[in-house]
Amino acid sequence: MPNKRILIVEDHDIFRLGVKMVLIETGYVVDEARSEDEFLELIKANQYELIILDYFLPLVNGESMFFKLKQHHINSPIVFLTSLDNPQIISRLLSYDVRGLMLKSSSLSSIKKGILEVLSGKIYIDAEIFPLINASYLEPDTISDFASHFGTLTKREIEIIQAIADGLVNKEIGDKLNISKRTVDVHRRNILAKIPVKSFSALVLMAYRLNIIK
Repeated sequence: MPNKRILIVEDHDIFRLGVKMVLIETGYVVDEARSEDEFLELIKANQYELIILDYFLPLVNGESMFFKLKQHHINSPIVFLTSLDNPQIISRLLSYDVRGLMLKSSSLSSIKKGILEVLSGKIYIDAEIFPLINASYLEPDTISDFASHFGTLTKREIEIIQAIADGLVNKEIGDKLNISKRTVDVHRRNILAKIPVKSFSALVLMAYRLNIIK
């Protein structure tokens, strides 16, 4: 995979270098940014298969960096690395439709596993984050209300959520289910109309929590 790049935005040297070393083993070129200025310089100069954002950085936070990526029309998949245990903030990060959310307290091997899953197209949420998420922080509904919303989904819509969680893009989902990409697009819109969440990351998380998908 020549010239394919990952960007790590993290100001703690030992942690950043540890993540970098385990990712270099995968064959990717791994760039590092320790500040907002370095981050902006790198995203202007390179294209990235994945951008890993620490939530806390000097004078700025990962959310601010996320919105700067959108301002620059950069649509690389985003993973947040965080030491937070605040359900409200974690739920807000999920609402941005990020591809991954991992705790910095996880082992480097677990972080590497999650990043590789995201690079393969999947959504990856660290298992230890699940207990921190209260459905009421995602939308003003209780978990039982969420269950009732999921109960309105058709079998086909649940198959599509599972396929999204498995990392398939719309064309691949269509091929797997023998339907057109356009039909997949319609199903995705219908799913978000039925389930009161703001992103497919949040939707996949809730589907896992309710054992709708595996």
